[in-house]
Amino acid sequence: MKGALAAVVALVVAVAAGIVGTVAVMRDRLERPDTTVAVTQLTAAATSGEVVDSLAAEAKTVEDGVEDVPSPVEGAAVFTSNGVRAGQSAGAGQVLAEANGRPVVVLPGRMRAFRQLGPGARGGDVAQLQDALASLGYASGRVRGVYGEWTARGLGRLWRNLGYFPVRADGSPIFEAKDDDAAVLRPGEAFFAGVLPLRVLSACGELRKSVQGPLCSVAAGGRKLVVSVPRADAAKLNGGEEVVLQPRSGRAQRTGVVEAVPAAQGQGQSAPSSSQQQAGDSAHMAPQGHGGTGAPQPGAGQAPGGTGAAQPGAAQPGTGAGGSGQAAGDPNSRTVDLAVRLTDAQTLPEPGAQFSATIVLRRSAKDSVVVPSTALRQDAGRAWVRTAEGRDIEVTAGVCAQGRCALTETGGLMAGQKVVVGEARGRKPGAGE
Repeated sequence: MKGALAAVVALVVAVAAGIVGTVAVMRDRLERPDTTVAVTQLTAAATSGEVVDSLAAEAKTVEDGVEDVPSPVEGAAVFTSNGVRAGQSAGAGQVLAEANGRPVVVLPGRMRAFRQLGPGARGGDVAQLQDALASLGYASGRVRGVYGEWTARGLGRLWRNLGYFPVRADGSPIFEAKDDDAAVLRPGEAFFAGVLPLRVLSACGELRKSVQGPLCSVAAGGRKLVVSVPRADAAKLNGGEEVVLQPRSGRAQRTGVVEAVPAAQGQGQSAPSSSQQQAGDSAHMAPQGHGGTGAPQPGAGQAPGGTGAAQPGAAQPGTGAGGSGQAAGDPNSRTVDLAVRLTDAQTLPEPGAQFSATIVLRRSAKDSVVVPSTALRQDAGRAWVRTAEGRDIEVTAGVCAQGRCALTETGGLMAGQKVVVGEARGRKPGAGE
């Protein structure tokens, strides 16, 4: 028994001695430099050139000022006439569509029709209607912004010349022209557009077909170019950035600038209400036959400061067809569409044309001294590069992109000089053999 115990103790002592010896050998190897590893400096030559920080994106041409044409009646309707077909255009005074026997006529103006206009109504939308009637040759009154007898009669003549009866406030038709002073404009019966003629994108009605909701879609603002960028990248833009466009068709490059930024909302503001007028336009204008100019006289019949503008809360200029308001897009979308204005002399291609786009965020001087970004070393607010000869040169980096940095302060570093970009470690030939 004693012999077995002695054997176990001897084994433990031997194992412990082996461990101590191994640790000593390892410590000795760690403390001594490893002469078997070769460290090689990696260098690259500084160059002269331009560094461009940019975003890659997709761009396309689209219809501008796209609007849905609302129905002139509430709820379900039936087209009672063939409307303007897709691909055709519609100008001022032209009927776009007819539903349940009532028309939708195109009129010039930038404010949506948002309420019924009739005798006694005042505001910018009344002035817009008067201007539209006058542009078509219908007498509309001299007190701008006040719906009086001659505004009603001008509207009545428009409807009758288009083949429709004007209607009263209750919707009943006015059969006799002598009663047109009661005529009203219902909001769905006029489609105001700031840019004419309209381009019809979808057919505005087919006889006897039912429709609920918008009658058709039109474009009132020509064509525009938009570039789609990720929402996070769009936050880097301020507007005015250069855009280089490469058509997918393989044609020559186009150039432009970013016009709008994601934070830009429509700038249309409802104007203050007009001054109170003392009398309707019937008191200031003698009757004129069809074809009279009826053009509003500047300031006629208005109190000082009167603008004939929309009442607060009314539809805003620039938000209707052809309006100029810019929107930030769907906040839930991962991308943002930004308007791009071309700076070359060529015209925009047809809607649907696609481009690969490069948005230039920053651009260095064309003759900058450029070093690999891995050559820059920074500490305590200073930056420097190390030359292949081991000399440290303080520098200031400007535009950095795609692994390259343009220097705004070179500290004497010149293009062609080699700078350290890293090091490589490897076993020396023959080491450890």
